[in-house]
Amino acid sequence: MMASRGSAAAATQQRITRFANIRSTTSRRLLEGRRPNQVQPPRGFFRFGGAKAEDNELAQCREDYRMADAEDYFNYMGLLAVDGTYDRLEEMVSAGLDPMDLMMCMAVEEGDKPKVAELLKNGADAGIEHPLLGKKLVEIPKDDAELLDMLRGAA
Repeated sequence: MMASRGSAAAATQQRITRFANIRSTTSRRLLEGRRPNQVQPPRGFFRFGGAKAEDNELAQCREDYRMADAEDYFNYMGLLAVDGTYDRLEEMVSAGLDPMDLMMCMAVEEGDKPKVAELLKNGADAGIEHPLLGKKLVEIPKDDAELLDMLRGAA
């Protein structure tokens, strides 16, 4: 059994080395004969230097938020990892709240001030009741004065 682990590791290392050689050969071939100032950066998703967060914000109002956004936020905040299932999200969805309000409930519960500020700016309702906790959003953050002020100012 020990020999198979060693041979598997060696085979994996050979594949990694072969892939690295192919990549470096391909890169050299693409750049052959070009001066450094002629090499163009790849056109991709990221724009470094001069980019602002506001340039990338897609949602501007309540109607721009979809249920997929609420699910993505659920995953991003690690709630799926904590709970292990989507049951919590499904219970919140079955309460009939708008996707923006679902995200607001999750953001307040997690203490995510930047997300709460974004949602409030885009028209979230700070006066709703959390579907699982049965409390108004202003009743949830007890120890976070800044979050409380944000919610009270919007309600």
